[in-house]
Amino acid sequence: MRPITTAIIASVIVQLQGCAYSPQQAQLAASIRTMKSDMGANTSVSLKVVDDRPSKSLGRRADTFGPAAEISADQELDDVIRGELVKSLVARGFKVVSSGETADAALKLEIRHFEYTMSQGWTFGLHVTGAIKAYASRDGKIYEKLYRSTIEENVAIVPTAATNEKVINKGLSNLLNEMLEDDALFKSLANHRY
Repeated sequence: MRPITTAIIASVIVQLQGCAYSPQQAQLAASIRTMKSDMGANTSVSLKVVDDRPSKSLGRRADTFGPAAEISADQELDDVIRGELVKSLVARGFKVVSSGETADAALKLEIRHFEYTMSQGWTFGLHVTGAIKAYASRDGKIYEKLYRSTIEENVAIVPTAATNEKVINKGLSNLLNEMLEDDALFKSLANHRY
């Protein structure tokens, strides 16, 4: 009985490690806390999102020996963030205009950092860190702020592709909510005093 059990355990370990050396493409899907209001009062906003990260990689998969194959996104990170920001602006009463159109205000975002990493001890520590710099301008006034976010999850076994994706999306959601909950950012676009 013992040799069979040992063989099964060995087979599972080999399969898990085999997965760790296969590149993964994560499907990005942020969970945003939408706040509806009429703050924007139909103010037109031009929106630009720039990915300033040195690498488009999201991080690396893990195995029992440390970082392994690369994790990439199924779509461009700046496109995902732009889509979420458009929804949030519209929910607050703003009107996002196409590039080149005249607008009452402008919002530019720079994605400075977004990375999934792993640490090892008795468990696997899965970390997502991110930073976005926002510049909002209207009538010659500029509001700028750097938003940072860090999350950590601990798992007992080598994380699967599904676990990686779940943690990455949790980190992305946390970073975006950090920015979208800053009322001063949106008030500056609506020309409120800040």
